[in-house]
Amino acid sequence: MNHANHFLGAAFFVVLLFASASHSSEYQGFGAETPGGSGQPVYRVTNLNDSGPGSLRDAVSRGNRYIVFDVGGEINLSSRIHVKGSYITIDGFTAPAPGITLKGWGLYMWGKDGAHNIIIRGIRVRNSGGDGLHVSKGAHDIVIDRSSVAFAGDGNIDITEGAYNVTVSRTILAEPAAGNKNMLIMYDSPRRITLHHNLFIKAESRSPQVQTDGFGTPATDTTVDMRNNVIWDWSGGYGTRLRYGPRVNVINNFYAANGGDARDALIVCPGPECDDSNPASAARVYAKGNISADGIDLDARGNESAPFPAAQVDTQDALTAACVVLSEAGVRPLDAIDQQYLAEVSLPPCGATSSNDPPPPSAAPNTPCPSSNLALCATASASSVWSSSYDAGKSNDSSGSTRWNSADGETAGAWLALDFGSPATFDTVVLSEAFNRITGYALQYWDGAGWRDIVSGTSIGDSKTHSFAPLTSQRVRFLVTRTISSASEGTPTIYEFEVYKNAPANPASSTSCLSSNLALCATALASSVWSSSYDAGKSNDGNGSTRWNSADGQTAGAWLALDFGSPTNFDTVVLSEAFDRITGYSLQYWDGAEWSNIVSGTTIGPRESFSFPVLTSQRVRLLVTSTISNGSTGTPTIYEFEVY
Repeated sequence: MNHANHFLGAAFFVVLLFASASHSSEYQGFGAETPGGSGQPVYRVTNLNDSGPGSLRDAVSRGNRYIVFDVGGEINLSSRIHVKGSYITIDGFTAPAPGITLKGWGLYMWGKDGAHNIIIRGIRVRNSGGDGLHVSKGAHDIVIDRSSVAFAGDGNIDITEGAYNVTVSRTILAEPAAGNKNMLIMYDSPRRITLHHNLFIKAESRSPQVQTDGFGTPATDTTVDMRNNVIWDWSGGYGTRLRYGPRVNVINNFYAANGGDARDALIVCPGPECDDSNPASAARVYAKGNISADGIDLDARGNESAPFPAAQVDTQDALTAACVVLSEAGVRPLDAIDQQYLAEVSLPPCGATSSNDPPPPSAAPNTPCPSSNLALCATASASSVWSSSYDAGKSNDSSGSTRWNSADGETAGAWLALDFGSPATFDTVVLSEAFNRITGYALQYWDGAGWRDIVSGTSIGDSKTHSFAPLTSQRVRFLVTRTISSASEGTPTIYEFEVYKNAPANPASSTSCLSSNLALCATALASSVWSSSYDAGKSNDGNGSTRWNSADGQTAGAWLALDFGSPTNFDTVVLSEAFDRITGYSLQYWDGAEWSNIVSGTTIGPRESFSFPVLTSQRVRLLVTSTISNGSTGTPTIYEFEVY
């Protein structure tokens, strides 16, 4: 029988084209551009046999296929499966429960077999006699996503011998058998490999080990971009080891020895942790934003001041990413093995914006602060300090000439916090910066479990006032997300960190407003302000020449609100805008639980009046949804916010 006719006549081979789709939104990193088998004929795996028609081994015997599974369960393999072709997707998520598990051997993708442009998703591999998944011999444009490999006789996943453009993401690599080797990236200068949001757990070595070869041939391109992974429990061995020639980014990963040797979390050669004194063992490593649950400064082990070029990966701080790993990595629903491994990982509370620091200790007295500047009664703490002359306390001493400065080299990720000793209510923060080094930041409060954003911005300058709806919290923090440089000249430095409660507890009297313009009796609040000359109160002062302006860089998402102090009836709002910057907005009222829309529009202009059925609410808000630009020229600005 003609081979082609045999396939076309069988029930397991359906000539059906999957709609072509871009994978750039689903996958990220160096391998993300591959289409895999998208748009190729579908091959249906109809049995769990080791080989033969309808088997997985037969499915990957040639290229140009989108492989789906009509069956679920374990495929017991007598030998490794070689993927022999290109433009293939192996989609384990199409299988019915309990999914697809390969046992005994794994999948090998070798360039010499024509393996390239391959996507593997939703596949478990257990107890392989060799590697669980192997990308080698020039294979390229490969994605391994949301999979799980455990107990491999050699490496769980190895990427070797000149492989390039590879992404391994949201995958669990656990407890390899012989030699405890989790992942090796080595031989013939493999390059452009992304590892993101993976869990490396219970392996005594290679989580991963990266080198160009055994001689130290210097890499000429990025070898590995490793970010947002969790490396957990390397027992008496080591976590990640980088040596002999590679260029590696190690960014925002979470390491925990879990009783092993914490010092060996990240080994960069040459270095005090490296057991190889050969000068050829040197690796070039950029390390930033990594957390050691054991208190080790892992970033200090990097030897590059700037990251190597890398493909786009949506990157979170290390703890947030670790929480993402626990919620997304592996084949969902998880089997009992992966459930056990994930249960072993213990993190601080998930949901914090950045938590490579414990909350600062409570030290301020539990008594009302006699100063309007609550910061003067608070205890200041910081991620680091340049020296004792620039400690955190210099930022809340009211001097104006002393300042906090982070440690040399700590730029993005640096923070400065105030602890009031007990919950305090505040609605205004004023920051004064030296040298204009900060180009991105977030102002945050502690909600009892994690840090939550109040407002974000791009620059501070000599003084910047932030006004917002009143918050009650024991702690407030200034987190730096970006500076002009990652070197000494980019370290953030703050003269004063001031905190105020400007609005009274009941922002307006519950008695009737004597003016027909109810706004004149209300308290104005805003997401941010350009400066004290453009604060929220300028929008309801009855003066048509003063105005509120949001902070530099805050465009879409900026808001301006009025609080009447008690529920008030109104049916008309009049807005007067400067410079015609707003191109989208919503007028909203507070319904007791959330903001609800009254009306939406695109432009306001010099004066726009809105009439609607009578509403009763304590608060009304203008929410900006789009402006003419994201820069300074797009910041919204309002002369008057009137309510009748």
